[in-house]
Amino acid sequence: MTDEQLIEKIAEILFKVEEIDVWGIYDDLEGLFLRERPAIRDKYLEWQKNEELRAKEQEVMELTIRLAKAERELEKIKG
Repeated sequence: MTDEQLIEKIAEILFKVEEIDVWGIYDDLEGLFLRERPAIRDKYLEWQKNEELRAKEQEVMELTIRLAKAERELEKIKG
């Protein structure tokens, strides 16, 4: 898809909407770019992978905190 065709498709998406549905427009445009622009799709997939990694890191941090609290409680009970 050429840049001109992409611009026309974006205009079509924006002007066909009767009610302003920002998330719907966003989803339509995001899908268009992800389908038509491999570099954008690659960046999106990288971002998505990084987001998943950050979520796992956050989960590990939360579990580490819970474990530390449990260990302190166990020490109190033993002591």
